[in-house]
Amino acid sequence: MVPESHITSFNIPLYFPGEDGIGNIIKYERSFSLESMNDIEFNRDPQDTYFTSTNDSNELRQILVKHTSKVTRDILEPLLISHFEISIIYLLFKKFEKHVLLDQFCFVHEGKL
Repeated sequence: MVPESHITSFNIPLYFPGEDGIGNIIKYERSFSLESMNDIEFNRDPQDTYFTSTNDSNELRQILVKHTSKVTRDILEPLLISHFEISIIYLLFKKFEKHVLLDQFCFVHEGKL
């Protein structure tokens, strides 16, 4: 069980600027220069060719859920471990996978796929 004080004190200030925004901040800051910049795309569409190694839509959804959970875990795990304990990580991301699966179910049934 995680103490309530750990949960209420946890904050991840997320900022998702575009390429122009990052470039402008770097120019304004002047503490370093930027030689190159590449976008990282995160694909949520199970119908995309990246996920279409099977014709089974349920299997495609499962692949997408695992992919989404893995990418999210790769990004957030170090932050979560530093604030909480490593012991919660497995259970936390198993629950997260269930939420992503529900999100995909809603996404499909709203006619977006």
